[in-house]
Amino acid sequence: MAAKHLFTAAAVLLLVNSAVGVANTTTQICSTTERSLLFNGCLMNFGWDHWNDMAAMIKSPTCLREKLQCPSAKTVVECINNFKADDLADSCWQGLKGAITDMLLEYKFGCTFDDIEAKCWRIRGFPRLLNKSSTANNQQAAAGGRPPM
Repeated sequence: MAAKHLFTAAAVLLLVNSAVGVANTTTQICSTTERSLLFNGCLMNFGWDHWNDMAAMIKSPTCLREKLQCPSAKTVVECINNFKADDLADSCWQGLKGAITDMLLEYKFGCTFDDIEAKCWRIRGFPRLLNKSSTANNQQAAAGGRPPM
């Protein structure tokens, strides 16, 4: 039992390390600072919420969609949607799904953002990732202003 906890603790630590400047193996969609903001602000709890299944998810050659926890994924999307438009560069906003997928796959989580959406989007109230202009419009509307035309 202790070995299992050590393995899963190591897996969570690997996910945490994805946000602290480890170079992406594909494309650097978001800067190191933006990746850190995404991970520490929104994705870290997603990793912790999958603690009990982390070892199986890392070992599996494919995504174990049945292990994905949609309430946790919903929290991640809502968190990112609450960022201010200028929190992320345009390129990061445009490539958010890819950036999230890269962070998950880099540390062998085994699932992409598309896997998460495929499992969870049918759940009532599951949000979609907003783009930069939608985020700016939502913030302006929440402040009582009109979105730009």
